[in-house]
Amino acid sequence: MAAALAVAAIGALIETLLLKRLYGAPELLQLTATFGVVLIVRDATLALWGPEDLLGPRAPGLDGTVEWLGHAVPQYDLFVMVVGPLVLIALTWLITRTRFGVLIRAASENRMLTGALGIDQAKLYTAVFALGALLAGLAGALQLPREPANLGMDLAIVADAFVVTVVGGLGSIPARSWPRC
Repeated sequence: MAAALAVAAIGALIETLLLKRLYGAPELLQLTATFGVVLIVRDATLALWGPEDLLGPRAPGLDGTVEWLGHAVPQYDLFVMVVGPLVLIALTWLITRTRFGVLIRAASENRMLTGALGIDQAKLYTAVFALGALLAGLAGALQLPREPANLGMDLAIVADAFVVTVVGGLGSIPARSWPRC
């Protein structure tokens, strides 16, 4: 969890210092800037940890296997299979049942109106960006004991995220209309 919180803080810092200045710019410039951030993070990672693949330790108590349908399944894999849906449920609850979720949905539908209502969009965007970074950090922390971290893993994740976004629909967790709070 500490890694996820650290990534959330770094994400909020990047959004505040760089991306916030580009929201009015053309999308191609925004895309180029975020790709530049990816390259900077990659180089910083190389400088800090080197080019070797790094494998994280398993969580204590989750290093064995469980017999399931005649197959040995690693306990850590079962743990991740439980955590994934729990994160989805928590995120769905956050977006559909809280004031924060209402503000996110309102700003995504009509930025001008939410600004006219006095909602501080700058803080909201930073919070949403930090939430996304937190989720990315959590996913990375959960994946690290399963496969080694390397400098090329970001490209595979970005490709998968793009496909999920296109297929599932941008801005929609359940890919259907949002219920009213």
